[in-house]
Amino acid sequence: MLGLKTLTHTFVTASIALGSMTWAADASAALKVASWNVQLLGSSKAQNANVMKVIVDTVKQYDLVLVQGLRDTTDATVTTLVNQVNAATGNAYGSLVSNRLGRTSSKEQYIYLYKKSALKVVDSYQYADADDLFEREPFVARFKTTKATAKDLFVVPLHASPESAVNEVGALVKVYDDAVKRWTIKDGVIMGTLNAACSYFAKKHWPSNPLRTDRRFSWLIGDDTNTTVGKLNCAYDRAVVAGDKMRANAVRARAVYLDQMFSLTPDQMRLVSDHYPIEFVIN
Repeated sequence: MLGLKTLTHTFVTASIALGSMTWAADASAALKVASWNVQLLGSSKAQNANVMKVIVDTVKQYDLVLVQGLRDTTDATVTTLVNQVNAATGNAYGSLVSNRLGRTSSKEQYIYLYKKSALKVVDSYQYADADDLFEREPFVARFKTTKATAKDLFVVPLHASPESAVNEVGALVKVYDDAVKRWTIKDGVIMGTLNAACSYFAKKHWPSNPLRTDRRFSWLIGDDTNTTVGKLNCAYDRAVVAGDKMRANAVRARAVYLDQMFSLTPDQMRLVSDHYPIEFVIN
């Protein structure tokens, strides 16, 4: 296996206009959110110092990060990730971790990493998937914040199975409605690797898909955005918002091309993940 070279990298400052690679200075008072499928995040990556540095240096740019792809039968990888993020930020982050999810022995977990100065966890629950609609059913979390207009909001995460992406994405409307009924708030974000693109989700399915056609929802990541590492050009990773305050104030969504940011070769980038993070701001 190739190893990442020792990298000395500085995050791009706001004065450099690099689109998907930087935050504007006026975003400092807003909530900075990201979703990232860190492919096969387990003991091998946790033990690779250079890979973990890229992961940690990415996470610490945000107030809230949804991490997908955690595969570990113990808590060792989560502990390593949280400890390294907090070592780099002065114990700034809290974490919220789902159960191990999946229909086979290869199970994954969702992880929320949140900046404690920006967000407070109010509640969370594993969606009761009685009809077995999801390979990895959403682990829904409610947060309060003082950094955004939507001060009380929830997140519905999903890493959809490619084979059933059309049905899973459509069923997210039910999960959103379930959270609204539970908490009586409407400001929410659905995000993750929805696999809502290319061969997994052909365009012919858009006109009949509930999450796409329901006017309560706004898709932040465009269909032509590439969120994959390699030869494909697919918008597999998405963010969708609902609720008046979220729809009015969730802006500047994009993919973050870490290989450009950290000067990584294609092989080095693939050691970190085969997905790029997506990010957006909630004013």
